[in-house]
Amino acid sequence: ALPWARTAAVDRSWPGTVKIVVTRRIGVAWLPVGDGSGVVIDAEAVAIARVETSAAGDLPVITLGPAGDLGDVQTLALPALDLVDAMPLDLAPWVETFDIDYAGTAAPLLRLDLVGDVIAVMGDDRDLDTKYEAVRSVLDQVDLAGICEIDVQVGDNPVLKRSPQCAESATTAPTG
Repeated sequence: ALPWARTAAVDRSWPGTVKIVVTRRIGVAWLPVGDGSGVVIDAEAVAIARVETSAAGDLPVITLGPAGDLGDVQTLALPALDLVDAMPLDLAPWVETFDIDYAGTAAPLLRLDLVGDVIAVMGDDRDLDTKYEAVRSVLDQVDLAGICEIDVQVGDNPVLKRSPQCAESATTAPTG
């Protein structure tokens, strides 16, 4: 099977026509390997191509190393794909990477690595629209100086963590 082919259908008509229709998988995110390359996955988390970092273009980066071969489903990346899919376009310039932490929790802990070394802790994949709205509100309305973390696990009650070590945080919206 070809990893980039989602479906293929062959239709034969007499006296001598064969019609082949191939539906291609579309890359929606990139999983870095660490050697300057990574694996492109589609919306179903199927690994469809191995590419150099420079060829990944503007694909969202999920900081989770790929497992297996091309054509394999990267099941650990599925929650992050929900996060990528739910992200409002106006927040895209703020997000550097999407992170998943499976350590010590029943459900994976989803995080956004934002410009200026700020982490947005999203929690699980429930109520992502409310959580993204909370992140947007903080970025638009709060003095960002010294912010290390924006915790929106409870979307209606964002919690900010400030520290002098986080003085280099982004203080204005990135362009993009």
